[in-house]
Amino acid sequence: FVLISISYVGAMFGSSFSLKFVSYPTQVLAKSCKMIPVMIMGIALGRTYNRTKYVCVVVITSGVAFFVYNKPAASPAMSASEAEDSVTGLTLLLFSLFCDGF
Repeated sequence: FVLISISYVGAMFGSSFSLKFVSYPTQVLAKSCKMIPVMIMGIALGRTYNRTKYVCVVVITSGVAFFVYNKPAASPAMSASEAEDSVTGLTLLLFSLFCDGF
């Protein structure tokens, strides 16, 4: 249980701290992809998934990506801080997703 606890704390740290470096929509999109590393880790541990699960993961992730990044034509332009996502923030998000998958 110690490794699971450390993994959970690492995921929360990476996710929360990444907000200083990436926009909120980017974080939401990354966290919506949580199912992908969970499935990858499951496959690495010998678990099998049926085709329906794979389709669900693709549809959910695509749907959230479309919803988060689909801006109406009349909306104001994003500010410079919202438009740029740093490598540090994206690395923290990847770390968070890795910990979620563990």
